Amino acid sequence: MCERFHGTILHEFYRPHFHRGRVDDIALLDKSLQTWLRDYNEHRPNNGDYMAGRTPLQVKKELRRRIRQTAA
Repeated sequence: MCERFHGTILHEFYRPHFHRGRVDDIALLDKSLQTWLRDYNEHRPNNGDYMAGRTPLQVKKELRRRIRQTAA
């Protein structure tokens, strides 16, 4: 799962961003990255076998719910 994320962020964020030119403002790069990450985690469904069309945030919430049920 982690390797897939690294490939995705490389192809969809870093390569296009750096292809546009030199980065002079690291704060602006970080802001752009945070926006991309928020979209990836909260709005973009993942179609891997485990994710089954859910976003990472949805999976996290489901796992927390299961843990609470198991602990109760």
